[in-house]
Amino acid sequence: MKTIFVDDELWMLMQFKTECSDIPDIELVGEFTSGEEALEYARKNPVEFALLDIEMPKMNGVELAKELRKINEDVIIVFVSAHKKYLEDFINVKADYYVLKPYDRQDVVDVIERALLLSKRLKKRVFMRTFGTFEVFVDGRPVYFRYSKAKELLALMVDKRGAILTPQEALFNIWEERDYDTNSPAYGASP
Repeated sequence: MKTIFVDDELWMLMQFKTECSDIPDIELVGEFTSGEEALEYARKNPVEFALLDIEMPKMNGVELAKELRKINEDVIIVFVSAHKKYLEDFINVKADYYVLKPYDRQDVVDVIERALLLSKRLKKRVFMRTFGTFEVFVDGRPVYFRYSKAKELLALMVDKRGAILTPQEALFNIWEERDYDTNSPAYGASP
């Protein structure tokens, strides 16, 4: 997970880097002492996880969190602060977690585990675009349907949102140009 850490206290940056250096799945792509630097980086590079100090000069962590969410609404935001008084800001920005300073190795491990869990929930393997042209994507790649009617059937099932779809209804909707013999087993009649 592409991670940035933003804190105006250099020693906190060093401590965090030390604490998470051997944790897999975390790629620390940026350490910044100002919100402006971090925001400029995020505008040009993907950021999936941001740990933000709240009290910083010029642009504080709350303002930075709002800007990061404008760039990537799914970015995981964790505030790191020595002050409990910012819990209301944490809630207002819809941050994902809050860590109090001073923190230790276990706090860092806990926050990273939570972030990884949340990241997995945000990334859906299967995505269906239903507005405009119906498309199915698995792991970000479009699914090729050998038969167009199979794609139409799936679209019809998605449209039903879990409700019952009878064979008759499916046949009527997918092959509407055909006449059906209601006595045919294909139309649901008993043999």
